[in-house]
Order: sequence, then C-alpha cells, then structure tokens
Amino acid sequence: MQVRELVAGDAAGYAQLRLRMLRAFSEAFTSSYEEDSVKPLSWAQERITPGKDTPHDFVLGAFADGGTLIGSVGLSVEARIKQRHKALLFGMYVAPEQMSRGVGRALLDACLDRARRIPALEQINLTVTATNVRAVQMYEAAGFQTFGVEARALKIDGVYYPEAHMVMYFE
Repeated sequence: MQVRELVAGDAAGYAQLRLRMLRAFSEAFTSSYEEDSVKPLSWAQERITPGKDTPHDFVLGAFADGGTLIGSVGLSVEARIKQRHKALLFGMYVAPEQMSRGVGRALLDACLDRARRIPALEQINLTVTATNVRAVQMYEAAGFQTFGVEARALKIDGVYYPEAHMVMYFE
C-alpha cells in the first residue's frame, strides 16, 4: 500500500471512491450520493488540488499494490485570518474490503504528519457519526477528543444521526 497526495490525474478515481462511500455509508457523511453523482469531474479535480487561496489544503489517497485507490482523507485549513490556526479533517474513508488492514490508520497518520508541518496550525477539528464506535475509537487513539455531540446532525429518510465533534490540539 502507498499513501500519497492526490493530484488532478487522480480525480476520476477519487470521484468514484466518493460515490461508493456516499452510497454505502450515507449516515457517515454530510454529502449525499444524489448530490455528488451529478457533479462534473472538474469538481473532483478542484477538490483535490490546492488553490491559490488554499495552499495548505490537500487530499491523501491510499493505493493498493495494483494502483487502485482504496481510501482517502482530506484536510482543509480555515481561510479567514482569525481562524487560520484551525483545519478540518474531512472525507475519511476506506473501502470495506480493505478495512482492518491498517489503511485508515496509515491515512490518518500521514494526514496528521503533514498537518503538523503547516505553519501556524494549532488544531484539527472533525465530525464523525457518534454511533460509529470504530471510527471514534481510531480518532481517540490518535489523540482527538470529543468536545460535543450534535444529536440531530443528519437526517436521512426520516432518521436522525448524531455527530461527535472532535478536536486535536498541537502542543
């Protein structure tokens, strides 16, 4: 397995992986399959490419030995001056057939390692479905702590899902 930053040429694979995650685990993500399935490929290219105003943003991908994208995670640094000390970890996903092989932890570790090198970054925030015990435990093991739970954060087909808000502070 290889973990590396995604580039514009990875956009099609990233878009396919996102649609797969949104279809399989709709309660785990704010985005929806229905909304993302109609987005053009250029959306994915822009999402994975740091911009002029977002030079520290990135999306990492985990690739199987054969070159298939099997997981991803992104980091977006706040753009406003008063919030540039914070970043948001987003879109953490590992294909189900690759779970329990260390892919998620490798992605998270690589993301945190890179985040620690961003000038003036002091904390990373994330949200995770509070009932996803496995994910919450992985984040806690990495050093994140829950600072709140939004009880009715997502509503899917009339069912509400809680989201835990977590933070990691750099010392």
